[in-house]
Amino acid sequence: MSNPEETYIVRPYQRVAGLVAILLITILVAVMVLSTISFETKHAGIGRAETELEWDSSLGSVSQPKNLILETMSIPMEVASPAALFKDVDAFFPRNGWGIVAPLEDFSSSAAALAELSQIAPSIAIVDIRNGDVYSFNGHRDHNLLSVAKIPILLAVLENAQNSQVTLTESEKQWLEWMISVSDNRATQFLWDGLGDTSAVDSLFLDAGLPQPRFAQVDRWGTMRTSSLELAWLLAAVASGRLVNEETYNYATALLSQVEESQQWGVSAGHNDDAGCECSILVKNGWLEVDGLWWLRSAGVAFGTDGKPTYALVVMTDSVEFFGDGVETIEEIASAIHSADKVES
Repeated sequence: MSNPEETYIVRPYQRVAGLVAILLITILVAVMVLSTISFETKHAGIGRAETELEWDSSLGSVSQPKNLILETMSIPMEVASPAALFKDVDAFFPRNGWGIVAPLEDFSSSAAALAELSQIAPSIAIVDIRNGDVYSFNGHRDHNLLSVAKIPILLAVLENAQNSQVTLTESEKQWLEWMISVSDNRATQFLWDGLGDTSAVDSLFLDAGLPQPRFAQVDRWGTMRTSSLELAWLLAAVASGRLVNEETYNYATALLSQVEESQQWGVSAGHNDDAGCECSILVKNGWLEVDGLWWLRSAGVAFGTDGKPTYALVVMTDSVEFFGDGVETIEEIASAIHSADKVES
């Protein structure tokens, strides 16, 4: 005769079976929810995307960012070897001819000393927009641009629309703002897919007298590769008014002036203080941890008190063990550069 209490006993295998069933149901529900979200987002235009930013439709701008997922792009670990386009940095000659590249110490001896002694092996380039002088510390090295690639993508989208005489849709304008102001990757992918291929970005570099950017993977915008010299040259060409039309320039600078404060580290450090230059700096950064090391990118353009662009500055490194230490070193170098220039015009 069976023990009536056995009807209330849950056997071990029964518990396992129950847990497995619950797990399977949970996975199935999650897949269904994610599929629905993916479908709705794909077909709903701008809507509410992964970063859950709230859009102020009356102002056409971002307000109250919540739960931001920033700089989370996944790129392959096996990236292309750096292209040795400029084996001798002193032989850097873009087609438009800005002159021979000088060592960084000619612009700022203290910045060069910091770079030489640092553990982050930085690649640094300065292009002086006022006189065309170019300065470098290992600036010939290739780097994946990560989120700094969003600058040429922004310019390519704007120029492509201008050349095609196409008016940007409200959704495209919102994606552009989202891509730059909070460095949203989903917005960037949307715009990158809209370009169709790399031709618009390639043309941007070629028109600046530069080689077209290399790609570790053509369909991965963050694997766009250039040297610090090339990127600084591109930024200087844009800021000087030599590369893009006035409407593109104004639109791009307006968006770059709205980069959220937490992402304005790097080459923007050390300006508007007693030691640094009296200037403003538009900056775009990128960062990613790869095999225990941080890849850091910081690119910007300094403007004098008269609003005129003065120089483009790019610092990139793939050798940082701790994110904070890398940022601190980049900012020390940038501060020394701004202090050496002391823009007062």
